Amino acid sequence: MFTSPQFSKGGVELAGQTCDVTVARDHSGEDGAKNPTGVQIKSNVDKVGDVTITAIQAGHKTLNDEDERSQNNAVRIAADIPLSDVNADLTGSVDYDLVSKNANVRIGYHKDDITVKLRTLIKQDGGDKRTAESTINLDYSGLEGIGVGVEVKDNKEGHLQVTKDDFKLKVPIKDNKVETNDASITYNWAIDM
Repeated sequence: MFTSPQFSKGGVELAGQTCDVTVARDHSGEDGAKNPTGVQIKSNVDKVGDVTITAIQAGHKTLNDEDERSQNNAVRIAADIPLSDVNADLTGSVDYDLVSKNANVRIGYHKDDITVKLRTLIKQDGGDKRTAESTINLDYSGLEGIGVGVEVKDNKEGHLQVTKDDFKLKVPIKDNKVETNDASITYNWAIDM
């Protein structure tokens, strides 16, 4: 069972900036993770917008930007791109990991019940060599509380998912084929303290 106690405090003054600070520690007895911790600091910086600094240990999931555990320790700096000035339905952000030297560029579009997200990961592959990997997500939430989504990566992998309340059914896609034998159902819950 996966649990993650999370403590947040808003209005914290750090270096002259008003910040929101979150500390989370993952606990899971099933997958051998060593209860990794993460810290996230968010602030709105003049003339830049929302800026987030996240430091996580390898294996941490709660504050990781992906729907999976972090493979390595990471220190990320992320900033929102003010695309809403161009179109109110557009969002964007960039982040850079100081440890791996990888960067992400994210663009999103949300209109009514449809959300489309494009993420491009620019990886440092040793020396000066860099590669790019892209992922696209399409989500639809117009079915009376049921969410339906698909994620496809440029390597022909991804997943289909259906959500209802706090339940999620996730079915992987490999080599353009649905892998029903590897499907999973998860339940997320939280307690406010």
